[in-house]
Amino acid sequence: VGLFVLAEPIIKSLSSQEFLAGDRVLIIVTIGIFFSGIFVRFTDLLNVLKKVKVLSSMWLAMAILNIGLNFWLIPKFGIMGAAYSTLIGFLLGTIAIILYSSFYFDIIFQKNWLIKIAISSASMGWLISLIPVFSPVNLVLTILIGGLIYVGLLLLLRFYDKSELLLLEKIFFMKNKKTKEIYL
Repeated sequence: VGLFVLAEPIIKSLSSQEFLAGDRVLIIVTIGIFFSGIFVRFTDLLNVLKKVKVLSSMWLAMAILNIGLNFWLIPKFGIMGAAYSTLIGFLLGTIAIILYSSFYFDIIFQKNWLIKIAISSASMGWLISLIPVFSPVNLVLTILIGGLIYVGLLLLLRFYDKSELLLLEKIFFMKNKKTKEIYL
């Protein structure tokens, strides 16, 4: 959502006006990256079962599909065609790996998680869209603010359970039982 909202300012900050049409490409690729992330999470599940041949076949099929779609879509749509082919490849790969994984695992999508993520994402997107981005430094600050808003809203909506919060506390506050000594 953050990339969706900040696509134009990111392109403006990192390149010239000529590349501004690339903000649509960034949006499509961002959606493809979302599906890629889901695909990779499911590969972790299948790696536990040592389904290496199946996973290799899926990656190969997605690559062949992407290349084939590139030959067909790029001449018609230019760089948007490449973005669409990547999106389609990861979308179909994600559908395939979820269907395949469902034979081995009970896949449970918790609706309340999805609702909390959607509320946090939409709120973060809306709030950062209100921030005027006029420089690269301001862009970085807007991205940081967006991340803090997103995590903060997830905390307020009680997305994380106690064990996850304790793990985060250990990671961020690294409580060291040994006394720290300074050697001169």
